[in-house]
Amino acid sequence: MPVLVEDIMTRNVITATPEHSVMDTLKIARANRIRHVPIVEGNILKGVVSDRDLRDVSPSVLASMDLDLLEKTKVKDIMVTNVITVHPLDTVEDAARLLYENKIGCLPVVVEGNHLVGIVTDGDILFCFVEMMGVLERGSVIRVNIPDRPGTLAKVLEIISDHKVNIISIFMFPADEKKKGVREVILRLQTIDPSGIVKDIKELGYEIIWPEFWGERK
Repeated sequence: MPVLVEDIMTRNVITATPEHSVMDTLKIARANRIRHVPIVEGNILKGVVSDRDLRDVSPSVLASMDLDLLEKTKVKDIMVTNVITVHPLDTVEDAARLLYENKIGCLPVVVEGNHLVGIVTDGDILFCFVEMMGVLERGSVIRVNIPDRPGTLAKVLEIISDHKVNIISIFMFPADEKKKGVREVILRLQTIDPSGIVKDIKELGYEIIWPEFWGERK
């Protein structure tokens, strides 16, 4: 089962209303150490402001006489209204794609009627992928180019199984036009010495990208 947005989203969302002043919204963001503030009316999403939006409208510290402008300006006048959102049952991969393609830092999570139920940030996505890839678990990494045809990965997995080593994670890069006929695979293994596995993979004729030195040991 894929990891869903509802599995990683923040549910207790810090929000402001369209009638909040820019100053009040800036205080909310700083007090809660957040970079994005959804703007809601009766829990209906109306827009989002980021720390950048708030900084852009804030006067210089040298212009303290203009601070009253922050009190008079409503956040509805500076918020982004064309907000890109996700549903709780969307996958984390879909959320990551939206963040990447649109170069944004957060995705409000909404259900029918644009009701706000959570928020996902780029930090949440990064944390999720770090856990999914098992980066924090002790082990070793093998990068190998395998022929891009059915059954080749199974042969590599069989070798790992024969060595009685657990697999922490597997990641396969998309096909590269510059490397036609091969796919790069990253294997994170629950062992600190993958030399025997590397040796057997090389004997299949597959190219080991990393670690190079293991393949040269006798």
